[in-house]
Amino acid sequence: MTIFSRIKDILGSNIIHMLDRAENPDKMVRLMIQEMEETLVEVKSSAAKLIAEKKGFERQISGLKAQADEWSRKAELAVSKEREDLARGALQEKLAVDKAIEGYELRMEQTDSSLNQLQEDIKTLNGKLEDAKQRQKSIIMRQQSLQNQAQIQNTLDRTGSAKAFAKFEQYEQGIDRLEGEVTVARNRGSQSQSLHSEIEELEIQEDIDKQLAEIKSRINKDSSTDDAANV
Repeated sequence: MTIFSRIKDILGSNIIHMLDRAENPDKMVRLMIQEMEETLVEVKSSAAKLIAEKKGFERQISGLKAQADEWSRKAELAVSKEREDLARGALQEKLAVDKAIEGYELRMEQTDSSLNQLQEDIKTLNGKLEDAKQRQKSIIMRQQSLQNQAQIQNTLDRTGSAKAFAKFEQYEQGIDRLEGEVTVARNRGSQSQSLHSEIEELEIQEDIDKQLAEIKSRINKDSSTDDAANV
């Protein structure tokens, strides 16, 4: 049974109802407590992995932003040296880095959403665990009168948390989709251009022209200011 299935079972269970129908409620509550404690350990481990994953995304984004700033600086240097061809190349690299940053930011948002859900599940599981422990104390005093109760119900109502856990499936699908997009972006240089990629290239070149014009304007303005100061 997967960790998600176990959480669904626990969150969807009615402890009082289950124990009231159990033939051996003392044994049942002990098993439930053990199951909840083991599940809590796994859920906390999953949350720790997501936190580590989020920190990894943050490091990636930080590094990529530094690269983007560096390419921007190189573009300005190339313009100042009247090397427009080099400036265009630098801006091309900057745009590619910016796109990678967007991909990592989307993945980090998905990770945050899943982490928030796990933290809510941990809170709920802790509440269930405390409830089970309280019931265990009560069962010890009532054990003899509960020996002949009917067997525990065969199936549990698992619908209560179905909506919450749909987010996990969306997260996994989102990660798969983003990874696919990153792979396509990395391989785009080796693929022949389609009509879509040609149009996209025109848009990129237009963006580069705009940034290039801004850099030239800024440099010309600085140069004019220096000339005026020298006069």
